[in-house]
Amino acid sequence: MSKRILITVGIFIVGITSFNVFNIPFLFDSSREKIEEKEPLNTIEDSIVKKLMVKLNKKYVGVDVKTTSNKELVIQVVGDEEYLKSVQIDMEFIAKGVIKDTELEDYIVVFNRWDWIGNTDEIINKDHQLILKTLMKGLRNYQIVDHISIDTHQFIIVHTSIKDLDKNARKVALEIEEKANEILQSGKLNSISNIDSYKIKVKMNGEVIN
Repeated sequence: MSKRILITVGIFIVGITSFNVFNIPFLFDSSREKIEEKEPLNTIEDSIVKKLMVKLNKKYVGVDVKTTSNKELVIQVVGDEEYLKSVQIDMEFIAKGVIKDTELEDYIVVFNRWDWIGNTDEIINKDHQLILKTLMKGLRNYQIVDHISIDTHQFIIVHTSIKDLDKNARKVALEIEEKANEILQSGKLNSISNIDSYKIKVKMNGEVIN
């Protein structure tokens, strides 16, 4: 009788132990699901948008990318209608290549002209917009140009993706400076009375290299 009781108790203990062991993964799985639920849902979407931004900005100047709730991938381009039409097919090809087999694959690629640049001060912004747009269009063949800005001391700063500060980098920086000055003096900016007072600076990682 005592042997039978011992056998019954043993089976019961083994059964409980087995149940706990087999349910450990389920406990971990449920906690993992809770953790995953707390993670931002747009993290993957943001990384895809950033990837596309990097790819487009390696080739073009003055490009921004965003998504909308209507499943649109909006590519905003600084420039006139003619320039937008000239780059639209290539940009769409690049965009579709990046979003293929991702969460954004079904998004419609939409293009807009991007008119906002830099300072929000309306008095300053009119002249600055014209200068920046003209320079961005004139320097668009330089793939290392990331973006262009103007500071309060009337320095026009061309920000580049140059990585190594060697003789060739300085040569390219001087070439960009020369081209930018050529654009400033081309007559396209004659409506700006003090255009001669602007100075070109080329930067790499925040450091002036010309």
